[in-house]
Amino acid sequence: AASADVVAWLRGKGAEQYAPAVIAAFRAEYAPREWVTELADMSAGGELDGFIEAVSAHYTETVAGAGAGDEIVALHTKTVTDKLSAVPLFAAVAQPGSDFMQELSLELQPHSLPAQSILIQRGDIGNEMYFLTSGEVEVLLSLDKPSVAKLSPGASFGETALISDEPRNAYIRAVSDVEYYSLSKVGLQKTLTRFPEVDDALQEDAWQKKSQLSLAETEQT
Repeated sequence: AASADVVAWLRGKGAEQYAPAVIAAFRAEYAPREWVTELADMSAGGELDGFIEAVSAHYTETVAGAGAGDEIVALHTKTVTDKLSAVPLFAAVAQPGSDFMQELSLELQPHSLPAQSILIQRGDIGNEMYFLTSGEVEVLLSLDKPSVAKLSPGASFGETALISDEPRNAYIRAVSDVEYYSLSKVGLQKTLTRFPEVDDALQEDAWQKKSQLSLAETEQT
């Protein structure tokens, strides 16, 4: 009955073909009565699209049987770990197959944007933080003034607004075509609850960036 409910739920999302792999992935983590509830929670938190994309990226007919969930999670975790290996925040915990990376890989959503796109608007309320995996972005205090910093793959940004609940304190604009992962505030809080060492690193990184931007703003005025 639980499997049929999952199939029906995914059919409504246009992802019925991935039901065997989703069920296999969930079987190791949740009781059958929790499957649909967990899917609904992921959908409400904005995490479902990333999970479905991960499943679809690694799903094949030969992966649909026993062990499918483990294989999908392992492949997706490796993909995420490879791309985030340069992020200093994760240096101590971003090991392939680690509990942290398995949990984080299901919270992250991949994105791409063309050059000159604005990723973050100064003054907006932040609901996500970001991890750059390809391309270059610049940090600006004003769109009509020179950038105060440029960020390369491995950089994280946007965490200050999530941690402090303050408005975004800078613009982030793509210098080139970019690829990056986003982590929602809900996903961040869920992950940090279990991994306080990452929380500490994030707090320190946010404080340093805020101090640097305050100094840069003083120098530009």
